[in-house]
Amino acid sequence: MRTNAALYDHDFYAWVQEQAAWLKARQFDALDLDNLIEEVESIARQERHLLWHRLRTLLTHLVNGWGNIPTRCIQWEGVIADQCQEIQDIFADSPSLAPIALEGLAEAWVCVRKAFSPACWQSVTALAHTSPAATLASHIPWKARVRSIVVAA
Repeated sequence: MRTNAALYDHDFYAWVQEQAAWLKARQFDALDLDNLIEEVESIARQERHLLWHRLRTLLTHLVNGWGNIPTRCIQWEGVIADQCQEIQDIFADSPSLAPIALEGLAEAWVCVRKAFSPACWQSVTALAHTSPAATLASHIPWKARVRSIVVAA
């Protein structure tokens, strides 16, 4: 029979099932604590990354939409609405991410700014020099949540 660590390295799914069974049975001494701790911490990092990804996608489509207002794509509007809902869902599931959302927003903003050409920014000059949180707070459905984040920061 494999040890916990060997099972973790050999068959992750089986390892997870085994850890869950031992947790349910309250057999805490049988747990592979080192790997279990690592996986729990990894889940937290994934949640933070998911929030950052949603913010970056939202900002990218907002800039595209603001930069091309006459030819705004209906698909962009759908993506913007979807991202807003996904971000709201993240906050509903993990309210403790809200205070770090402003930091994630700033990181995402830097990425988005680098991805667009200077010509794009000429059409959205005000946006380019505005705080991303303030800009979002005045343009998206969950502006009250962003405002509360900005005030709390």
